[in-house]
Amino acid sequence: MMETASWEDFFADISENIFLLLDGVAIPTLWSTLHSIEKKVECVPLYLKTEFSALLDISPYLVHVEKASPLLRAFHGDPRFSRSGIVFISSENLQALKARLSDMLTVLTPSHNEMFFRFYDPAVLEFLVRAEETSLLDTVRGPARWVAWLSPSGKDSPAVDAITFYPAKGGDHAGNQ
Repeated sequence: MMETASWEDFFADISENIFLLLDGVAIPTLWSTLHSIEKKVECVPLYLKTEFSALLDISPYLVHVEKASPLLRAFHGDPRFSRSGIVFISSENLQALKARLSDMLTVLTPSHNEMFFRFYDPAVLEFLVRAEETSLLDTVRGPARWVAWLSPSGKDSPAVDAITFYPAKGGDHAGNQ
């Protein structure tokens, strides 16, 4: 269902687009933080042109990065980022992925109440994996090859030495790859 690999091994064979989806609530002043790390940033707030446009200051940001990007290095090495977002490996472009993900910002509960769906929080993805919610994980992943998040090296360690990704390389649930 999922697999864990070293950071280097996971990105070694990636030829598709790499996107970070970072949580604007977890990273204060996300917009300026992104631009302080990398001068030319290709990104879009997920709440832009949605019913949540008034909340742009805390919006998650979808960021297109290259393998050698300072932002991708910061995501791997800085706990502010690594615990505050996820990675998509996809052939989709930035605007197509943003449109698809913006449609998933809310979900209906079994009692038919609408609530935020924080799928961009690594803890939420971990919960979905533990609960074996493959249909919901496949919905989040969509046509992307993988959705991934950083895995702490130990319970009490802030260091991140591995990346967890869904689906496992041999276990594609949606027929992608």
